[in-house]
Amino acid sequence: MNYSIDYGRPAYSPEVMFKLLFLKMLYNLSDERVIQEAQVNMAYKYFLNLDPEDPLMHPSSLTKFRKLRLNQEEILEELLHEVVSQAIEKGFIQSRTLIMDATHTRSQYAVKTPIKILREVSKTMRKQLYRYAPELKGLVPPKLPSTASLEEEITDTQELIQFSSQSSRQNINIQKATEKALNLLKNETYQTILSLSDPEAKMGYKSKTEAFAGYKSHVAITEERLITAIEVTTGEVMESI
Repeated sequence: MNYSIDYGRPAYSPEVMFKLLFLKMLYNLSDERVIQEAQVNMAYKYFLNLDPEDPLMHPSSLTKFRKLRLNQEEILEELLHEVVSQAIEKGFIQSRTLIMDATHTRSQYAVKTPIKILREVSKTMRKQLYRYAPELKGLVPPKLPSTASLEEEITDTQELIQFSSQSSRQNINIQKATEKALNLLKNETYQTILSLSDPEAKMGYKSKTEAFAGYKSHVAITEERLITAIEVTTGEVMESI
């Protein structure tokens, strides 16, 4: 029902939308820019199978198509399979050899030690307590010095959790900060994650001496340099998957 001729406003062609996204990625254009180019560039119009006078959609429609229609892994896999099938059918792919490669993507967040992660959750708890329960400010366990050890930070976080849980003044923001700290301690997550903002990022190595925190995009490429498969993993996964 996503593209029904009987219900709702007339839909734009999914094929045209997909081709526009292809041009956007190929030439590194924004949604607004690729629509502007496609309005006046006859080569674009020919690729889109449109007449010179045919209008194009508003750039926001292209944005919504990308975010709301192409947001599922199954759909992207079907599109990739269809593109590869057509390339084979038209003779663009003739080789039977696949080249495996991996691209490294660094996390946009800074890597933090377990001590810094615990300090961050403790700081958040104190901030929420000060803001939503100001009458308790003088009773909140004091902040530790920057020279505190990991064991001291663990104890401090435990004391804050206990204080927050037993305080008479409850607030959803205080509860969320407390639960986050409790989960970190309960599962010892603070020992394994690199960032609270990006907990899935893992440490990987581009070489024996160069490390990075983030992810890997594993790509299968034919001799004609056409991608036939892609898998995104955390950074520590070997490139031979």
